[in-house]
Amino acid sequence: MHRHGTWPTSQPFLSSVSRAKRHTGARASAQTLAVMNILPATAEDARAIAEIHVRAWQHAYSAIFPREALASLSVEKREHLWQQSIAARSPDVLVALADNKAAGFIAFGPLRQENASADQAEIWVINIDPPFWSQGIGTALMLAARQTLTGQGYRSVCLWVLQENSRARRFYEALGMKLHPQSRKEFVYEGTSVSEVLYCWHTDG
Repeated sequence: MHRHGTWPTSQPFLSSVSRAKRHTGARASAQTLAVMNILPATAEDARAIAEIHVRAWQHAYSAIFPREALASLSVEKREHLWQQSIAARSPDVLVALADNKAAGFIAFGPLRQENASADQAEIWVINIDPPFWSQGIGTALMLAARQTLTGQGYRSVCLWVLQENSRARRFYEALGMKLHPQSRKEFVYEGTSVSEVLYCWHTDG
């Protein structure tokens, strides 16, 4: 897939990703970073985003949610939802292309919390296609979202993550996000009770 209008800061941004990975000690493929582009998602990305969404859930949550529930996740339903979101630009969505193949995406916007201030943002969802895990794509998407939100005037960026998702929590902590004290909340998904905790960045930190 070829598009005009790649992410405006793609070359300086990729350099900053390389520095960030050295700083955090995360491993990445230099080749992957060299050929990766981060772009605003368009309607034509909705199918690939939906497929990544389902595959990432099925891999990341295989030990948390019932197998039957994960197997029943619908790509078609998610494709429709992502088409609507991309068209409305609510939330903003970026897609990462590795060798011109969609490898991950991130969606972000205002913090979805009662009484949130106007300068608080939230990563609504980030998913990487499992074959591309641990190749720097998640880091690149997170930093691109943070850069965008900073440019929009937000002063903090937060996200909710399952308390049991230790892999994701290590990733966010390696990026410098901090666990928000007393942020735990519980919900039930397909009969399974789980907890989420909140991680935050300050955009000037």
